[in-house]
Amino acid sequence: MPTHPADGPEVVQSVIASGDATMAVLGQGIQHNHFHGVGPVELVVPAVATNTLPRDVRTFVGREPELARLTGIAAQARNGDAANVVVIEGMAGVGKTALAVRVAHAMRKSYPDSTLYVNLHAHSADRAVIHPASALETLLHAVGTPATEIPAPLDARAALWRARVADRRVLLVLDNAADDRQVLPLLPGTASCFTLITSRRRLFGVPDAVTVPLPVLDESTSLAMFEAIVGADRLRAAAADVRRIVRQCAHLPLAVALCAARLGVRRTWDAGMLAERLERAADRLAELGVESDNVANVFESSYRDLDEPQRRVFHAVGLHATQDFGPPAVAALFGARAEEVAARLDELVDRNLLQEQQVGRYLAHDLLHGYAREVATRESDEPERALAVDRMLDYYTFVTCRADRYLDLLGNRELSVEHVPADVPRITTHAEAVDWLETERATLHACLLLALETGRGARAARLARAMVYFLRLKGYWGDVLQLCESVVDVCTSCGEDLIVADMAFYRADILRLTRADEEALRAYDIALSGYRRLGDRHREARTLHSIGDIERNQGGFAAALDSYAAAMAIYRELGNDHAEARARHSTADAYRLAGRPDEALDGYQRLLDDYARHDDQVGAARVHYGIAELRLALGRPFEAAASARTALVAFEQLGDRLGEADARLTLGGVHASLGERAEAERAFTAASIGYRELNDLLGEARAARGIGSVRCAAGDTEGGAAELRVALALFERAGAAEIGAVRAELERCSSD
Repeated sequence: MPTHPADGPEVVQSVIASGDATMAVLGQGIQHNHFHGVGPVELVVPAVATNTLPRDVRTFVGREPELARLTGIAAQARNGDAANVVVIEGMAGVGKTALAVRVAHAMRKSYPDSTLYVNLHAHSADRAVIHPASALETLLHAVGTPATEIPAPLDARAALWRARVADRRVLLVLDNAADDRQVLPLLPGTASCFTLITSRRRLFGVPDAVTVPLPVLDESTSLAMFEAIVGADRLRAAAADVRRIVRQCAHLPLAVALCAARLGVRRTWDAGMLAERLERAADRLAELGVESDNVANVFESSYRDLDEPQRRVFHAVGLHATQDFGPPAVAALFGARAEEVAARLDELVDRNLLQEQQVGRYLAHDLLHGYAREVATRESDEPERALAVDRMLDYYTFVTCRADRYLDLLGNRELSVEHVPADVPRITTHAEAVDWLETERATLHACLLLALETGRGARAARLARAMVYFLRLKGYWGDVLQLCESVVDVCTSCGEDLIVADMAFYRADILRLTRADEEALRAYDIALSGYRRLGDRHREARTLHSIGDIERNQGGFAAALDSYAAAMAIYRELGNDHAEARARHSTADAYRLAGRPDEALDGYQRLLDDYARHDDQVGAARVHYGIAELRLALGRPFEAAASARTALVAFEQLGDRLGEADARLTLGGVHASLGERAEAERAFTAASIGYRELNDLLGEARAARGIGSVRCAAGDTEGGAAELRVALALFERAGAAEIGAVRAELERCSSD
């Protein structure tokens, strides 16, 4: 698109302001807030959120009567004189989302506790409609409810949600609702809250709701919208021609936006030429791409202008599991080269059928993505489409395995795929691997769900195995547990016994990290039996190693050392000195925790050379963390601080969220030992947030204890005791050995 004031962000902003479906023209999409994941748990927001509204736009056009009515209803509702639920309903492309977001921003200051936005995806082409239980989980997280306190039944979640916001002033936007049943459980129960709902359907079953229908634009607003997109300078003295154009568009925001964007990129045209083309067209609807309220015909018109290579790529876009993708993924769907596909994707961007989010990354609006799938279904046979889906799943499995090589240095599996892609993204470092996997995380989940739903069990098993270590590393521990449970049956039925054992191992790993020790041990036993039956000596040793970690965490240092020794013997037998170094690392940790500092320090120092030889950045970061903990225990806080900061920087670079929390906890201890109480509390608080996000009860308990100790030492006995009570409750839930010590500390603090 040529550089021009009307062709850049202002075009997109104007289109967003005027209608949700109109965003399809420039690929902006109605999903202002992009939620990752598919299936039962799809939406993700920060653990505690005060405002999750999409960005409002400066160039919002028109809708003054609706704005006035909505703000008036809201004002009356605050006084108890009107209903506090409003449904904005209207056809696709008419601007429901844009209006709701504009109103919500205007009302936000009247609801200071939280302003929350949830897209319920009633009409998203590549996503299931959000179940009320998943939406409630998101909302409960947003108001600070820990995952462990969220009940499973829908009614219980709805009751807890109403209780949590009963005394708060909360503004809730439920966008793209499917029906009454979807939104009813989400409605707050008190007059202090206000809910805006958008839907293509009329929601007669929402009690006391005020319905605000949203019509197409009037002529003056259509003219203003067209001018905002194209630019006033270019349309100077063309008012009559623009009026002819918008009349031909029947004032439907999507059609107006299509024509304006078309003129914006045609630098040799003027408004009169476009108006004449529309008026002279034998089939005006084909020229406009609009017939009544059937937005799909706009896409049909654009599709008929494509040549055969472009159509083939467009089909592939429709068959892709999600709306955003890169050229290699689309190319893999029909066995093409990425360079050729990238050229075709750029041509689709030029026709406003796609948006280029960034260099090499494309986005299809949800309606357009659904239309592309419809076209692919209409113009290809079932075997051809099935082959394309197989190729897509194999592509993501292949690239995920390649990325996993740089993350799971000891346990990466080379998984075979039937269709090896011709082109894949460049991934040569840990950072590049994490970046690609994070970018594609939602797509990987969507592919996994697609494989499971379409009976592709073996492909589902392989993709799950490729994904699991990354999810563990990045702290998506709930996803790991869900993934392991979702594929175990298909793995068993497909005879993927090795992957069955792997899933048991990673499930146990998360259970160990969240201190569900007994359940973790049972899962490790399943993995251990599987590996022994299959003769996988390396993973047998790795499982013994992990069992040793549980024994160490429980204070059974002698048993842990025996388990580590058994693992090391197998590693040595296999000639895997890198894995042996990891087992020696755990041995050094056990020595440190058992009060044998000299042996621990000697072990740590020798490990740094080993890890440098293997370029094991994760292992090296963990060594620096262990040394920091050891030096802190020995009363050498300045040396401990240097090691902890080295570890923290490394963990941040690696994206190791658990490591970051651990290093911050140690830094909190360093500051506390130096009497730097404010710095100590900040570090402990940061650690606590990290542990809470990971559902690491023991880590969160230790951070709370640190905060309580610092406050008691500063003379804030009330605040310190309160935090120590939090710590004690967490320690008791985790069944940790620190319970007695914390009780004693709480008694001392309370008696001061």
